[in-house]
Amino acid sequence: MTTSNPGESSTQYGALSSAADQVGCLSAASFWTPDYFAGSAWHEHAPFAFWLTAAIGPRVFVELGEHPGFSYLVFCQAVQRLQLSARCYAIDTWRGEAQAGLTNEAVLEALLRSHVARYEVFSRLIRARSDEARDGFEDGTIDLLHIDGHRGYEDVRAEYANWLPKLSSRAVVLFHNTLIQRDDSGVGRLWRELSERHAAFGFEHGQGLGVLCPTNVPAPLQALFDADEPARAAIRAAYARLGAAVAAQFAFEKAEAALLEHHGDALPHGPESDRIAELEQALSEARADFEGARKRLASARADHSMTQASLARMRNELGALQGSVMWRAFSVARKVASRVPPSTRANLRRAARMLWWAATPHRIPARLQFLRMRAAQRTVSGPVIALGNRSYFEFLPTPGEGQSDAVPEGVYQIGQSSGGYVYVPKRRPDDIERRIAAMTRRPTFSIVVPLYNTDDYLFRRMAGSVLAQWYPHWELILVDDKSPDASVRERAARLDDPRVRLIALDQNQGISGATNRGLEQAQGDYIVFLDHDDELTDDCLYELAQSIEAEDPDYVYSDEDKIMPDGRFAQPFYKPDWSPDTLMSTMFTCHVSCVRRSLLDRVGHLRSEFDGAQDWDFVLRVTEQTRRIAHVPKVLYHWRVIPQSVASDLNAKPYAIDAARRARLDALERRGLIGEVEAVPTLPGYFRVKYDVQGTPLVSIIIPSKNNGDVLKRCVDSILARTSYPAFEVVVMDNGSSERSTLACLDALRAIRNVRVIPHDFPFNYSEINNVGARESKGEILLFLNDDTEVISGDWIERLAGYAQLDHVGAVGAKLLYPGTRQIQHCGILNLADGPGHAMLRGDADTPGYFDRNLLEYDWMAVTGACLMVERGKFEAAGGFDESLPIAYNDVDLCFRLIELGYFNVVSPAVELYHYESLSRGQDGESEAKRRRLVQERQRLYRKHPRFLMNDPFHNPNLAPNDVYFSLP
Repeated sequence: MTTSNPGESSTQYGALSSAADQVGCLSAASFWTPDYFAGSAWHEHAPFAFWLTAAIGPRVFVELGEHPGFSYLVFCQAVQRLQLSARCYAIDTWRGEAQAGLTNEAVLEALLRSHVARYEVFSRLIRARSDEARDGFEDGTIDLLHIDGHRGYEDVRAEYANWLPKLSSRAVVLFHNTLIQRDDSGVGRLWRELSERHAAFGFEHGQGLGVLCPTNVPAPLQALFDADEPARAAIRAAYARLGAAVAAQFAFEKAEAALLEHHGDALPHGPESDRIAELEQALSEARADFEGARKRLASARADHSMTQASLARMRNELGALQGSVMWRAFSVARKVASRVPPSTRANLRRAARMLWWAATPHRIPARLQFLRMRAAQRTVSGPVIALGNRSYFEFLPTPGEGQSDAVPEGVYQIGQSSGGYVYVPKRRPDDIERRIAAMTRRPTFSIVVPLYNTDDYLFRRMAGSVLAQWYPHWELILVDDKSPDASVRERAARLDDPRVRLIALDQNQGISGATNRGLEQAQGDYIVFLDHDDELTDDCLYELAQSIEAEDPDYVYSDEDKIMPDGRFAQPFYKPDWSPDTLMSTMFTCHVSCVRRSLLDRVGHLRSEFDGAQDWDFVLRVTEQTRRIAHVPKVLYHWRVIPQSVASDLNAKPYAIDAARRARLDALERRGLIGEVEAVPTLPGYFRVKYDVQGTPLVSIIIPSKNNGDVLKRCVDSILARTSYPAFEVVVMDNGSSERSTLACLDALRAIRNVRVIPHDFPFNYSEINNVGARESKGEILLFLNDDTEVISGDWIERLAGYAQLDHVGAVGAKLLYPGTRQIQHCGILNLADGPGHAMLRGDADTPGYFDRNLLEYDWMAVTGACLMVERGKFEAAGGFDESLPIAYNDVDLCFRLIELGYFNVVSPAVELYHYESLSRGQDGESEAKRRRLVQERQRLYRKHPRFLMNDPFHNPNLAPNDVYFSLP
């Protein structure tokens, strides 16, 4: 960064900055220093970002592709320093881009620390894909949009098009990385296309920055876009030098920190010393440039000659406009319009639009098609994905004699919806071949389909869905299980593709036997299971391949939906990530199911004795052999509902229900566990696992309480009267009670054999008092319980402890009800976009909920500390409760840490208690002080666990981001 002649360089820069200032593109903001640094080519654009924010004063700023956060916090710093009434939003998954590499969670953690400390009043980090976040913004509201990141041309073009309606009439759009020429960066290509059609200005330093005004140019930027080439060169050179000074500052601070860390107080010698001296010299020059530029700026402001000249030029342009023929011709219309009420003006605009349509008849068909699409979209609840550009039928063989291409009445039509849900095929990317070629792993998939008397139309739909795959590396193995209908084999034999193979069995072997024959012939790296009447989505194998590329899993599953008998799409199952306890309750992985062939060979094939639940038994065995399990949170499979199918009614095939029960009993035996698979009374056809307690471990029930004698007595009385498990102790932590009635209650409790009262007269800190209780207790299993609870289920300890003793389980929770009702207070905690919240709050306790989550044992992100059981060893390994979270989110924090240690948190809905909810200390939202405290503790929670900011692996990103009832967006 040093120059051979600093004086000459400074003089040259002075001339450049003076020229830039004369055009009106420098201000005091251009010389600000960023408060936050992170490794980024955006360092060099910070001066322009400061100036731009000051110039246009955006009301809403959005950044897409946030990553380390330097650019975003530069804009936040400008908003704060200028005291603008603005809202700022950074949108990113913080999981990284395939082209740029995975983002380390430490990057997000550093960003959170700086963001929360400075800007959270007006700024929000949104952890989502840009298409997911878009609908949260109203049309015409965004004044400044920054698109960053390394993405392909099709992706960035679609992103720009999707966000275009959200831009205001004076919006400015920034594109970073416009000079990167790699194939995986489409920003530059899009920028070059757009800059030919709109007002644009491009910088050539810092990997390139494009400034675009898609509609109108804000007045402060007019001079920037009107500048001639010499002035443009001066602006670019001035900001390049200012940006270089910021980059030098970052390099200096980074080198200085590294040297201090390495050497401590000792002075470095040799090359390191030379490097630090070089950086100091560069920084000194940059500061000199700053100082000289500030002086020239003050001088330029004193001289208003350029401003006056600009005003004179605008007056001349206005005069020329007002003297034009068009202006005079419409003078009468303007006078009339100024006297017309707004409603009448709107009618006149509509009439003018109709006249324009009539005058351009050649465009009528396109406009009518547009209106039909808009009308169709208005009937759909939630975002509508762009239509695919191909039909499955393009890939199907020509029908034989007597067969028809017509879609049977009432059968699946693309785009039909049910219950507010719509599935529309994804658009095939134009560069799909390049994307696939860029993968380091390109697995071959063996798709195995057992056939038996398969309906002609359904066969063609199934086969066509495979032939339509974007991803080309597959083989389709069709196994005809000796169908009585000979046309099944004939249709299969007519499929003209070298990747399709037909195996014709000599005798019927059932679904497992037929599938196994296909598995024996499979040559692919992964096996994909497909039923003969179901369909894959066009992008199914491509998405599976992407998951394999990113995670190298042994087993992959996806979301799914159903095709109803009348052809509508319905019942989308947006699933949680891998959840072992959920799989013992319900076959949630189901479709699409994909397993590494080498693992399948080790585990064994399907077992005929479990026909009807053969896939459930298989997945139970597979997931016992690996933890490398991936979930693609996208619908990749359409499960067809036909009469007398399990897809339509679980009870349609009683033998399947029995097979499912036996498959889980077999899993228990195989795993060396003792328990029973019992029917769920309120959910016919479903079963849950009740694990036996191993031995008779002592369970310590820890109950903090203060001046709450009557409530505490009800809680302890219910424990003593209703608990069937014999080995427990009650440890009451008295937090300095002083009321006479409570002291009398505590004295009475001390007289009970297995109840202890431990005084702890310190300011209330839920985490601390429970940690002390854990240390004072004697049990192998800890049960943290609020004093405002009341036991309902007599076998509550056995059920909770049966799960708590499982090697993979961390915390176990119960279903808590509002007193005297069947309304849910707790059945699991979701970690949603606005923070942790109780699922299905105040819902009916006996209603199944979203895919039976209210009645079956599911794994959850967290369980409430009002009733939380955990083995002592796991509790201590997690570090106990965090005492810096004295009131709220301490239970959630503990559950987060258990997940980070590899455990799963589960709720047993068969265990019920009443919860009088916060009788002891009141609600957190009842005063401004408590609300502030709640926000502060939530901020601390996510600073500790940035991986879980707006991320709940046991929820699903396709569901509404802030709805505790699992609704669609």
